Parts: sequence; structure tokens; C-alpha cells
Amino acid sequence: NSKIRCVYHSHAEESMFWATSGLDMPNVTEVTEEVGPIRVLPYAPATTKELADIVYKGLKEVGEAAKEHIFLLNSHGVLITSETLHHATEILETIEWNAKIAYQQTIFIKLGLLDGYQSCGKATDGMVKESLHV
Repeated sequence: NSKIRCVYHSHAEESMFWATSGLDMPNVTEVTEEVGPIRVLPYAPATTKELADIVYKGLKEVGEAAKEHIFLLNSHGVLITSETLHHATEILETIEWNAKIAYQQTIFIKLGLLDGYQSCGKATDGMVKESLHV
């Protein structure tokens, strides 16, 4: 995608929980809904062609949305594509905020205090509950 001018990789603390768990991150904050689903890509060793191919396939699957997108790299961290480094860091900041809130909601779901993920005043599918065995 010729509109991608920045590829940003980070080991951001809150997002690493989701990446190392191999779980898609529930998208529960209003501001992060703009970046779409926050899914984890299959694991492949760092710096390998296999990992590059997995990322390439993921970007092809999201099509035009690839110009501004985030993936969780299983056991690696996050990968953000954007038109500018400044915007990529803004995306990371909001994703980190979302990661912490989603983690807290996951605990409340497991405790039975919530029936599912909540966003913008209503229930959201956020992530398939079956993957959490709730």
C-alpha cells in the first residue's frame, strides 16, 4: 500500500498482555474504534520470512484500511502502519489505554460482574467470549 509511510513496532506494556496471550484485543474505547479490530496474528519467529509473510497477508486482508492499522504480533508486540510516525505513536497511546481497560473488563466478565464487553454505553462483541472461556 503506497499510502503506508511508517511501520512502527513496539513492545508496549499493556498491549503485550494481549499479544503474548495470543488473544485479539477487545476494542472497547470510543477512540480506538476508529482503528478497527485489534487482532493478533499467528506466531512466527522474529526477523523471519515467515513472520514477514504473515504480516503481508494480514495487510492484504484489511485492504485500504492498511494505511492506518494495528496488529498484535503474537509474542512480539504491536505493529502499526500509518502515514506518519506522529500518528503511529498516537495510535499506540490510545491502544495502550484500550488494552488496560479491556483487561480490566475481562476480569469483571470472569468475576460475573459484566455479561460481556461494554463500549459507548452498550454491549459490544469486542472479542469472541468463547476464546476467554467465559
